[in-house]
Amino acid sequence: MRAISGILCMFCIIAVMALTVNANAEIYKYVDKNGITHYTDNPATIPLKYRQSLKQYHEKKVTPPKPYVPAKPTSVEVPHAETTIAKPKPAQSAIEIDKAVEDARLKKEARLKQEANAARLKAANEARMKAAEEARLKKEARLKQDAEAARLKAADEARMKAAEEARLKKEAEEARLKQEAEAAKLKA
Repeated sequence: MRAISGILCMFCIIAVMALTVNANAEIYKYVDKNGITHYTDNPATIPLKYRQSLKQYHEKKVTPPKPYVPAKPTSVEVPHAETTIAKPKPAQSAIEIDKAVEDARLKKEARLKQEANAARLKAANEARMKAAEEARLKKEARLKQDAEAARLKAADEARMKAAEEARLKKEAEEARLKQEAEAAKLKA
């Protein structure tokens, strides 16, 4: 743990030194014909026509911030209470922060996978429901066609039966008339 703290401290020192190397650098500012403000640290890159309106700035020396030193955990007694409340823990170490970040990333990844699976299952379920509905509608249409065909067949059979009955009645009437005519011939 101390080795990690030492490495982290050394990294911070190097970073602060790198930031203060150009502490005395000069910054130049000019505005072009389109009204766009430009900043540069190299005056050679500024077009000649803008060099009269050039403004020069000196960077202030940046002092590195003081490192955070967490307070030692203590407990505070609350008046008129029998319990003791602990103060918050000091800041987490870099390893704990990395672990927390990794845990958050893994949780997010798991949540995204779960949402993707849920969306895939929902789409599959909707496709099944749509296929079932289409099958139901096809079956319903086929049953309607079958019912219509049966109705038309029954109507044709009823027409044929009525026509047969009419033909038989006509033949019976003709036979009766023929018998009556023969009977009248015999009497005459």
